[in-house]
Amino acid sequence: GVVPTILLGRPALRRAVMAHGLRLAGRLQETIPAGERLTAVCALDEVRPVLGAGDAVLLTVKAPHAAAAAAELAAALRASAAGSAHPMVFLLQNGTGFEAAVRAALADAAVVEPVVAHLGATWVAPGHVEDWGGRLICAETPAGRDLAELFRRAGLDATTTADLEAERWKKIAFNCALNPFAALLNARNCDALPPRLRAWRRAVLAEV
Repeated sequence: GVVPTILLGRPALRRAVMAHGLRLAGRLQETIPAGERLTAVCALDEVRPVLGAGDAVLLTVKAPHAAAAAAELAAALRASAAGSAHPMVFLLQNGTGFEAAVRAALADAAVVEPVVAHLGATWVAPGHVEDWGGRLICAETPAGRDLAELFRRAGLDATTTADLEAERWKKIAFNCALNPFAALLNARNCDALPPRLRAWRRAVLAEV
């Protein structure tokens, strides 16, 4: 069945999605209209009454902002009408170390699990995203398996692993060897892999 999705973002996102739907381009060419399947809000108070057990929260802010976002989410969950029904909060940030503060903030309000995301996407405008595919790696836990299955049902490549920490460090190394060159070349990641830079990438990986 269809899983209802709520997007929590800035006011511009809510205006765009509620007026024109969520526009997906790139490998996909689809517009998902606002309605029973999808809605967008810009305040946790609009989500709080319905969050509970069985719900999944995908925390997608950048790693330096994850702890503050988790604290705000925890406050909303503790005040929720769902009471003690804890949702799952999945962390899609790059890096490691930040999750200790996230777990502390959500300790009595949610169950927390990291996810490794190897996804290519381009933000075009509020409510308009280009999707270039990739894969997600979830922990080999009941919640991780459920999330991977949910992603697969949505058409994404998703797997599970018993050693997610190793996968997280692989992603850190990957980003270190790719992102700086994308920035220096003012290019997308997929265009920042010319053979002439292979020796430099190998040097960065050796340093990592």
